[in-house]
Amino acid sequence: MTEPPPWRPPTSRDQRPPTARDQRPPTARDARPATVRDARYAAPPRSALRLPDYLEADFDLVEDLDSGGEANVAVIQRRRDGARKVVKIYHRGITLSQAFVDRLAAADPAHVLPVTRSTYHGWGAPRFIEVMDYLPEGSLETLLANSGGRAPQLALDILVEMTDALQYIHQHMGIVHRDIKPANILIRRRQPLDLVLADLGIAAELAATRQSRRDTSGGIKGTLVYQSPETLNTPNAGRSRDWWAVGMMMCEVLTGQHPFKDGRGRPLRDENAIRHAITMGDIDLSAVADPRWNLLCRGLLVHNPADRWSAPQIHAWLDGDTPPVAAARATPIRAGGPIAAFRFDGRRFTDPVALAAHMVTNWDAAVSLFTSKEQCDALRAWIREDVRDTHIETNLLTPIGGRRSQIDARILEFAAHYRGSDVIYRGSRINSRDLAVRYLQAGDTWPRDPLLHTLEPDVIAALVATQFDENAGPAGQSGEYYALARLSRYAKDIDQRIDTAAAAIVQAAATRVAGVDVGVDVREAMARRIIRAQGVARAALLSPAVLADLRRDLNQLDRSGPHWFAALCTQARPGARQTPPDSADADPGQIAATALATGVVDLARHYDQACATAEAAEHERQLAAEAAAAEAARARQREIKNGLTLRALGAAAIAVAALIAHIMLTPKVPKTREWPFSWVYEILNFPSATFQQVALVLAIAALVLMVVIVNFAEMDSRLADTATKSAIGFGGLCLVPLALSALCFVLLIALGIVAVAVVVLIVIGIAAAAN
Repeated sequence: MTEPPPWRPPTSRDQRPPTARDQRPPTARDARPATVRDARYAAPPRSALRLPDYLEADFDLVEDLDSGGEANVAVIQRRRDGARKVVKIYHRGITLSQAFVDRLAAADPAHVLPVTRSTYHGWGAPRFIEVMDYLPEGSLETLLANSGGRAPQLALDILVEMTDALQYIHQHMGIVHRDIKPANILIRRRQPLDLVLADLGIAAELAATRQSRRDTSGGIKGTLVYQSPETLNTPNAGRSRDWWAVGMMMCEVLTGQHPFKDGRGRPLRDENAIRHAITMGDIDLSAVADPRWNLLCRGLLVHNPADRWSAPQIHAWLDGDTPPVAAARATPIRAGGPIAAFRFDGRRFTDPVALAAHMVTNWDAAVSLFTSKEQCDALRAWIREDVRDTHIETNLLTPIGGRRSQIDARILEFAAHYRGSDVIYRGSRINSRDLAVRYLQAGDTWPRDPLLHTLEPDVIAALVATQFDENAGPAGQSGEYYALARLSRYAKDIDQRIDTAAAAIVQAAATRVAGVDVGVDVREAMARRIIRAQGVARAALLSPAVLADLRRDLNQLDRSGPHWFAALCTQARPGARQTPPDSADADPGQIAATALATGVVDLARHYDQACATAEAAEHERQLAAEAAAAEAARARQREIKNGLTLRALGAAAIAVAALIAHIMLTPKVPKTREWPFSWVYEILNFPSATFQQVALVLAIAALVLMVVIVNFAEMDSRLADTATKSAIGFGGLCLVPLALSALCFVLLIALGIVAVAVVVLIVIGIAAAAN
């Protein structure tokens, strides 16, 4: 059946079964923003969740919450009084038996969040619905997140609340929660702290209504990092699984880190490494420094559920007693009587220790054994019935498939159960010092090294487990354990940090200096430098001596190189909190930056030289361009000077000619009343002939002076041009009287020509008339 959209009631079309198109995954088209047409139906807030009619009549949808695999969850608010509730609408096909619902309804609200459960039939297929009180304080997960990930001051109160709640649901309700985690523990009140269990119904009963707790991919439903070892092998694990989850949660409350997180509090993402730690029971509790709290966590995280602490031991611990903690991996071999032989690799073994020793030196045969169901069945029967080792994990005696690293990890785990910390892997004895040397010697070829390339997370986690001493306490592990633990915890994180830093360098080196691609060599060499830096970082994780050498080399580097190299060196600077070598903690950011900085120092020098060369070439080009521009400017200046000189000299020559003409003409013009001589006389003597001649002399002098200044003095070309034009203009003004005089004579000549022409016309006219 297709569910109707929340903005309209269901129709007959909605009752049809889903089609193939309905089940396609969403596409980019589905993610387009809403259109105007969509907005017409958007009276209430649009949501993936639609409320049943009986809730929609009284409540408004306030906020969608994170939805899980079984249900949609939202906060709703009652209109009449503003009271808020949380509604959980389970997907189709998920129901709880009525008997179980009745049992939950009688739960003590002091320990279990009261929930009203019903089945709604208004959408065709029945839908199971839960309505519960909205607790504004949120969950324990929220409290931890707001407290920086840890709340040790509340640890005792949290433990008491959880112990009482689990003891109640186990003993009085006969229910196993199955999904204890901070997100399922709600806070009813902060002062004093009052916690209640949530998600009790679905976590406890869904397994009973389904055939298995495992999904189709073989994973465990629920949160893997809080699951106990037995849940990975048994679908019907009992109450002890909840106490294991409490132990995990208390580690988180006390330290701010889940035991399956790295040193910066981020969860490990490799599921196989987590599964390995769970099944082996090797939970790293070194961060729980307080001896009493460490004892509690060790008691709750015992691998064997029969030996795991529960309410009685916790109450004794709260009263100040020290309940015993069972060893995580004891290996009792039956005493007395011969042991039947087990046939492996063409030989017969009556001692599991000898068998394990032969396996690690004949690795391919061991791989064949652990991937064969028949051989694993025979091995399990021999270990259980003949050797009678009841402490070995069942998981170690079952066949395994998948990646080669998972098979290698299984062999290491089996061998470590009998051989302890004496590790031989693929025929080679393994220790942190030799691995560090091997990483350094391999350089950028370490991913192709026949041993190093097989050290995937599953294998490294198994190597760490071989070195863990359950009786040594959190601070008493060997240096070998801490070295391998650092490699397991931080290798992937450091790889990512190196990749990120290298990408930033490549981006910075992509800039062009003076049009030259100076970073091309850096970019081409970076791929191999990344691989080398990752190998060097692994060596630094494994060996404090290598890390010390790297830091010494870093301190001797010249950091005045490119800006990206200086920034990388700054990142490599040790922080205020130094991590001791005898711990599983490290500073991945500092190690990654140090390994990369020491690996690219030659590239930084080369980049600096390339930048200097490009800048020098650009400087030479600029000098040449400036010289050419200066020469062009000088040529233009010479051209301007020559033009000004020619114009000034020409004007001066005209002025000289005019002066001579004035001197020669003036005495010859009589003072008479006859025209045009009367006008010419007045013009040439206004205000006097001497005045006009002196003006012409001054104009000539000005023009000659400008020629001298333009050619022999430093003067702005525009100013010189203006001055020359002014001198020429003054000379032209002095020529006006002569020009007017000449005009008078021109008029006289023109009038004479006109008179002659008139006379000629008259004569021609008379002659014509006479004829």
